[in-house]
Amino acid sequence: MFKEALAHLLKHKDLKAPSLKEGVSLDKIKSEGRTSEKNVPAKQKAPTEDTRLQSENEHSQWTQSLEEPSKKRAEETDRMRFPKSRRLLNRRDFRSVVTKGRRFIAKNIIIDYRFKNQPLSRLGIAASKRFGKSHQRNRFKRITREAFRNSITRFPPGLDIIVRPRKKALEASSCQIQEEMLSFLHDCLNSESESRTAKSG
Repeated sequence: MFKEALAHLLKHKDLKAPSLKEGVSLDKIKSEGRTSEKNVPAKQKAPTEDTRLQSENEHSQWTQSLEEPSKKRAEETDRMRFPKSRRLLNRRDFRSVVTKGRRFIAKNIIIDYRFKNQPLSRLGIAASKRFGKSHQRNRFKRITREAFRNSITRFPPGLDIIVRPRKKALEASSCQIQEEMLSFLHDCLNSESESRTAKSG
């Protein structure tokens, strides 16, 4: 058996193991293999549900951050055009106008009013939950303030008014509220002048 193996080796003694190419070292081949492995792109992970929710939250926060400055600017402009000196703010003033003043009833609004010894006319708005939802009450307050601002030069000094909505005011515009305010002023000033004439006579 040993002789057969030796004869087989002698027969194939001219066969040589495959050699490396001339000028190419084993270290270079290994380094090239590592480089090629680095250049292979990794598999991209599919976006998970958490990732999508996070991106949606970031988008909503971004849009909200853009909307907030515009809302603040609108509120600041509203305060500048309708300062506190023109508003009825405390409960005592509201009660005084309602209990000691007079009342004017129009199609969309009810106005309680009273003259006081003060340099400016002032506005109070009372819209309860019975009138409507919060956005409907806020809309009424906004258009009422706008109507008051647009006709403020016609209000005499010392006149306090409280405006309350009727059910029909849900569909009223600022122009309609302003028209009823001007109608109120006409009747109010006429009745005031008549009462003063009666007292002086």
